[in-house]
Amino acid sequence: MKWLEKALKQNDDYSAIEKTTRVYGGSINTCYYVRTEQNEYFIKHHDDAPKNFFRIEKDGLTYIKQAKAIAVPEVYSFSDQPNEAYLLLEWIEGQANE
Repeated sequence: MKWLEKALKQNDDYSAIEKTTRVYGGSINTCYYVRTEQNEYFIKHHDDAPKNFFRIEKDGLTYIKQAKAIAVPEVYSFSDQPNEAYLLLEWIEGQANE
């Protein structure tokens, strides 16, 4: 997954990838939990993303975060390049609803 390495490097994380696990729940993107020696991430990937697909989501998350009404993950980087479209986010540990 060259796009994953590119995403991490864009966030200045050149450390080794220790774990990559597919995360399910969304229907549009392929999502992963990624742990490197440096950090933990949530990353969304879309092979055929429309123009500005992740830029719009990044902007929306930024606006929500500015409102300070709810917790929002940090957006580290994104790309809307063909076959390399991704959104790299802070990993937030959660728990399942019962």
